[in-house]
Amino acid sequence: MIIPTMELRGGRVVAVGDGSFHEYADDPVEMARALYRLGEIALLDLDAAAGQGDNLEIVRRICRVTECRVGGGVFDERRGDMLLRAGAKQLLLDASGDEELIRRFPRKKVLLTMDIRDGWVVPREGGGRAGVDPVDLAARLQEHCAGFVYTLVGHRARMEPQELQHFERLKSALPGHRLIAAGGFSSVEDLRELDRLGVDGMVTYGRAPCGTDMAEAFLSVLDFEKSSGLLPVVVQDTAGQVLSLVHANREAVLMSLQTGMATYWSAGQGKVFTKGQTSGNTHDLVTVRTDCTRGVLLFTVQPTGPSCHLGRYSCFGDISYNLHRVEQLMRDRKDREDPHKSYTQLMLADRGAIKERIREEAEALVRADDSDQVLWETADLMYFVLLNLVQEDLSLDDVNRELRGRAGRRRS
Repeated sequence: MIIPTMELRGGRVVAVGDGSFHEYADDPVEMARALYRLGEIALLDLDAAAGQGDNLEIVRRICRVTECRVGGGVFDERRGDMLLRAGAKQLLLDASGDEELIRRFPRKKVLLTMDIRDGWVVPREGGGRAGVDPVDLAARLQEHCAGFVYTLVGHRARMEPQELQHFERLKSALPGHRLIAAGGFSSVEDLRELDRLGVDGMVTYGRAPCGTDMAEAFLSVLDFEKSSGLLPVVVQDTAGQVLSLVHANREAVLMSLQTGMATYWSAGQGKVFTKGQTSGNTHDLVTVRTDCTRGVLLFTVQPTGPSCHLGRYSCFGDISYNLHRVEQLMRDRKDREDPHKSYTQLMLADRGAIKERIREEAEALVRADDSDQVLWETADLMYFVLLNLVQEDLSLDDVNRELRGRAGRRRS
């Protein structure tokens, strides 16, 4: 599949070409939200890579609303830790760089980048033919990463037959690793051919193949022929509850990606329709995933109202109860103007009271001496911890990102 990529410079998204920068005035976070409809994204911090500051705060804001891998300026362990704790799912590190630094991070959180000219690895600080075979370098470092990013550089930055052969060699040598191509796409046919080989393509915003729309590039690898032009679409909410099973043709998927409003195929009407266009019960599209066959899609949406025509939350039943639902209920109560305030609303208005109750419940949990009491006190403590998150404008997703950033780290 394609990996939408954003380059950051001076707090803005830029497109680099012919030695010049084109700067976009749009909010980088909103641009990231739109690109995230096509799947996990990549962020490249050009300022940090050049040692001229960084865009960490923007990266942090983007990581709160998307899943992404981040590169640029990771010259030491501290910078890598900052990015992981900011929410980066993976780090993009230079395969020709400090191998000890590479080993300091969990392998699942590392993608190693290689700049390639004429089939050879080119060190970042110099040009010319470096004389290092990318397969040999990858074989040496494969135990320390989850995959490799292969970037064509120089005047031959085009996807030619010999370049595809390089990818085939790498896939054969590294069957358990993800392989990603960055640059060198002259057409969507290149992306399709790479996808056939099991290689993903990093497509930079503003530099899609031959001016192709990003959504069109995404569509180019989907297998609409498998089901006579209609793909099954599993629709889920942001908490992971399945809402419905529908179908979509090429037009419906394209409209969904471009507008952010989930659009499906109606067999009864024989045409595409945007969910909620008559009922108001819309599906705001968050992101799209495809299965390994490229013949099934997974839409993650934010529903407004019931998803089922029978008036139920889901076509498979009522809304599930979990911590995410409790958090959302608290958030709704916080924002609601209500003359008869609930206990939750009263607590949210008193930050000090929440802190005090957390202390009391934690002490009660420590003193609990049987399983029933442990369960009761744990539920109490979690309720007030959730209240504290909501009061501080944080979320369970933020906590998950923090824990993910810490996971697997070796501490000296």
